[in-house]
Amino acid sequence: DSSDLSIQSAYIFKYTPESGEKTDMHMDSSLLSFTILLNDPSDFEGGGTYFECLEDNIISLSRGQVIFRPATLRHRGQPITSGTRYVIGGFVVNNKKCEHVRQFMNRGSKSLVDGKIGQAKQLFEYARRINPSFSEIYMSIAHTKRKFNDLRGAMEDYKKSYELNPRNADAAYMIGVMYGELNKNEDDDALRWYQKAIELNEYDGDAYYRQGLIYGRFGNRNAEKEMYKKVIQVQPDHVDAHCNLGVCYGEEGSSEKEIECYERALQIEPHHEDAIQNLKSAYYHRGVSAYQSGNLEDAKIAFGRILNGIAPNEPVIKQLYDALVQRQQKEQQGAM
Repeated sequence: DSSDLSIQSAYIFKYTPESGEKTDMHMDSSLLSFTILLNDPSDFEGGGTYFECLEDNIISLSRGQVIFRPATLRHRGQPITSGTRYVIGGFVVNNKKCEHVRQFMNRGSKSLVDGKIGQAKQLFEYARRINPSFSEIYMSIAHTKRKFNDLRGAMEDYKKSYELNPRNADAAYMIGVMYGELNKNEDDDALRWYQKAIELNEYDGDAYYRQGLIYGRFGNRNAEKEMYKKVIQVQPDHVDAHCNLGVCYGEEGSSEKEIECYERALQIEPHHEDAIQNLKSAYYHRGVSAYQSGNLEDAKIAFGRILNGIAPNEPVIKQLYDALVQRQQKEQQGAM
């Protein structure tokens, strides 16, 4: 009876290229959900809602149109590339009926966030008994098993989730992760599943990143570098991708690009230890190279950059910098 339904909550959302990156694939915690587009599609580019279960995955609306959907449909918001998009997002509940699976899933997810792993697993198991064909339940159970270090059990449930929903990119990705965690020698299988995840979700930055790590272990530096570039394309703030891409550039002798990558990583995460150490090393080698070629000013600039924000209290660098300054002063005095 529609009279039993009510809007639990509704919000106006503003999406721009800065705030409107894609959302992760997810389900809503209500019974039904709806989205209403408030402005004209000519006001922006991109956007729309991606539904995992549809052949034509993205639904775009005209102004005033609404999408009504079961909240259990896995979906994500597409990124805005220009302009501004305004929508109302709302969530509907049934006031007279307890939806047990949804309640168990919501409570289990909260328990998982709160660190109550055993309780979460029990709640997800209750949900599975009620609806054993719901793929998302197996994902949740697998997550809890992984936290208990039951890696084989987790793998079985991730595979069951994928079997029930072959469009589930998250399940494909996690199967790849489990191959890596169960056996470090199974990179080929892991790579195959990461590629499957990307076929299902072209915005899966973590799947690109893990492919990059595997290509690195294979010694395929070009493929490794391309994967990190893909990560940054779909997930610009992925700090580890910037850092690893810098390492790739450093190994091929592109010091300018190497330093740019580390600098960008530190803009995203100022205390990222690998980026700090790698950037310090890159500037150190630049300084040494400049000094050996007789370019004292460039050497001083490189060592100065280390002291100015990267490692201000590095005694060896401070000594080198001071020695360069003194040498420059003596050379200037001798030229008078």
